[in-house]
Amino acid sequence: MTEKKVIQPQDKYVLRLPDGLRARIKAAAEASGRSMNSEIIRLLEDAFGEVGYDETLERYSVELQHLFRGAETSSVEKRLSSIEAKLDQLLALEEHYHAQSESSAARGQAIRKQRSDSTMDHEDGE
Repeated sequence: MTEKKVIQPQDKYVLRLPDGLRARIKAAAEASGRSMNSEIIRLLEDAFGEVGYDETLERYSVELQHLFRGAETSSVEKRLSSIEAKLDQLLALEEHYHAQSESSAARGQAIRKQRSDSTMDHEDGE
């Protein structure tokens, strides 16, 4: 028998979900063949992990293709709910990466301006 990993109390977190979010997580978890906990962890790792944008999009693409082909035994409503959840995740991911790249660009501009101002101050002082 496999041994279960002992989870430290500080590794647990009680989370209050907004109305409807639990159902969306459950649908996404079922669609990807994961537990709700595993699905939540995967989403958090996508948001905070080192996974690249292209790699994440590829994974979502594969998952969406699986959903569109769909298990014939799934109800249409269940499949649509799963597809909507995946699309919501993709939109959130796109917004996250867009905001991240805008933030990086703004920081880069600020650094370049600061260097330029510093160079001008240095030249004026000579």
